[in-house]
Amino acid sequence: LKFSIDCSTSDYLILISNKGKAYQLLAYNIDLMNSNARGKILSQYLNLDEDEVIEYCGLYHTFFSTVVLVTKNGLIKTIDMENNGIVNIRKNGKRIITLDANDSVASVHTTTKEEADIFIATKFGSGIRFNLENIRDSGNSSKGVRAINLRLNDYVISSTILNNNIKHVVFITTSGFMKKVDIKDLRITNRGGVGFLIVNRSTESEIAGCTTSNDDVTLITEKG
Repeated sequence: LKFSIDCSTSDYLILISNKGKAYQLLAYNIDLMNSNARGKILSQYLNLDEDEVIEYCGLYHTFFSTVVLVTKNGLIKTIDMENNGIVNIRKNGKRIITLDANDSVASVHTTTKEEADIFIATKFGSGIRFNLENIRDSGNSSKGVRAINLRLNDYVISSTILNNNIKHVVFITTSGFMKKVDIKDLRITNRGGVGFLIVNRSTESEIAGCTTSNDDVTLITEKG
């Protein structure tokens, strides 16, 4: 289970894929099924490519005016939802970021920039925290700007938004360990640096994801 959203039939869902395309889907158009049903494949509602997967799904709210995209290669981009047309999107979707051939969208957030930081975690246990107000919104054709300077063979695995309501960040490793850190211990730096170590890699363990202590966590192994 990747997304669970409480909505009404009149709500619009905003979906963003790993290929940097945004889609819009009216909740009314999703078939109502019982709890035992398998469901319908998403490509029956949206024109997805064969290897395209959805990285974000949420309700369109005017309160959350900014979309934040973080790529696997360590770039970050913020988009104004209204001014860049991430509403009233056709079924084929709309490209909202230009990606290099070896890059993809790693995580997506909707937020407001005021008093909000982002924390980005990499596969090999590095992390960086900086304020979103320092990033200018850009158009759909841009690649974004450097968020973190990655070490050799490292890549972004996850990110989370930090605001005044967040007290802790939780890290999950591939070996099944969890670690909760006070956000005061995650120092604020400028974007584009190498960051700092958040998990000791003395073992084979690597970062599998990060989230805040305000969220519930569901862990699923690669064998299901």
